[in-house]
Amino acid sequence: MNSWREWLWIALAGAFGACARVGLSLFVHQHFGNALAWGTMSVNVLGSFAFGVIVQIGLSSNWLPDELRLALTMGFLGAFTTFSTFSYETYRYAESGLWCSALANMMGNLVPGLLAVWLGLVLGRWIVAWGS
Repeated sequence: MNSWREWLWIALAGAFGACARVGLSLFVHQHFGNALAWGTMSVNVLGSFAFGVIVQIGLSSNWLPDELRLALTMGFLGAFTTFSTFSYETYRYAESGLWCSALANMMGNLVPGLLAVWLGLVLGRWIVAWGS
């Protein structure tokens, strides 16, 4: 990213991506309930699909200027879901035959992520208890 314009496009697209995430999540929860995190799953799957489409178009054609591709992937989809990047990176490892790297990427994101959420919850409870 070489110019302030790229940063601006990414920031603007990110704002729209965040709004789209909230909107889609609310829509899905209203229509399918809260028994599972259907909204989050929908956002993650749709974001992964969109990331794949945009990256492939960017790799295979000159249809998307670099600024637009960055705004869509890093900005919009970055705010919509970071899971799309995780999915794409894992897919690239597997596609290259680097199955151990693909598995390590999955486990290296999911297991520490779950542990980090748990530790964050513990710390948050401690902070609230300490401040009360």
